[in-house]
Amino acid sequence: MKHLFDTCTLLKELSQPIKLLEIMKVVNKNEDSFLVPDIVMDELEITEKLTEEQVQQSRGIFNTLGVGFRSYNNVDTISINSNKKYKQEFDKIRFAHYFHVSQKELVRRVKCGEITRERANKLRNRDRGECACIAIAITEPNEFIIVSEDDGKIIEYPKKNIFEIYKKSDKIKVYKYEAWQDVARIVV
Repeated sequence: MKHLFDTCTLLKELSQPIKLLEIMKVVNKNEDSFLVPDIVMDELEITEKLTEEQVQQSRGIFNTLGVGFRSYNNVDTISINSNKKYKQEFDKIRFAHYFHVSQKELVRRVKCGEITRERANKLRNRDRGECACIAIAITEPNEFIIVSEDDGKIIEYPKKNIFEIYKKSDKIKVYKYEAWQDVARIVV
């Protein structure tokens, strides 16, 4: 099985380097794959908007993932742009459910005074990690499991749940971290 990890799971459940290393080790030992979409890696990048605590947390996760990538055969990043199908699915998901936060739409909304420029900047890249995981999982729903602490609510449309939509239409599998440990036979 291939396990796709979302940003929120890394930040909320696996931010301690020892715990993250142990999970990568167990997944690798089980001969499964521990995969992090490149977009999730981008979300872990350090920016000037982060607090010092967030910088330390992101740096720790990023560095620990690097150790895992070098140490284990089945721990790796997975690129949306490396596979035409992944990219097509990602673009379709973003257009269908996140058009309201596309660059073009945000510019329009700022110009007409619907939202501020600051709000637009906060919305632009929201939920890209979840979309990346879904786009990959759609291609082989029986091979991939998404591990996400996110509840799947679409920004500005909280009654729509992106995970539930694709669980129904494409039979993807999405688990919170604790439930995933049982499903994936993770014993640490």
